[in-house]
Amino acid sequence: ARCQPMIPCYLDKNGNAIKPGMKILMADGSVELVYETTDEFGNPDLGISATNKAFLDRHPDWEQEFYSLSTVDLDSVEISSADREKSAMRNRGDAR
Repeated sequence: ARCQPMIPCYLDKNGNAIKPGMKILMADGSVELVYETTDEFGNPDLGISATNKAFLDRHPDWEQEFYSLSTVDLDSVEISSADREKSAMRNRGDAR
C-alpha cells in the first residue's frame, strides 16, 4: 500500500491506500469521492463531503465541509474497482 508523504495513510478493507480523487464504496452502498483536506489543526488530511451538493448549489456563500477519513470505519470501505485498477497500473509503472 503506497501512501502519500505528509498525508495520513488510510487503507481500505483490502489494505489498499486511499488517495485524493478516488471514489470509495461505503458500507451502505453509497459512493463517496475522496478529497484532500485539512484537519481541525490545519494539517493535511483526507476526507469525504459532509455537505449536500444540492444545498451548496442553492447557497454559494457556504463552504464545503468534510468528514475526515479518520472518522470513517475503513474496515467496511472499499476503493472503487476502476480506481483500484488505475492505482495498480501506476504502481507497476504501466500508466502512460
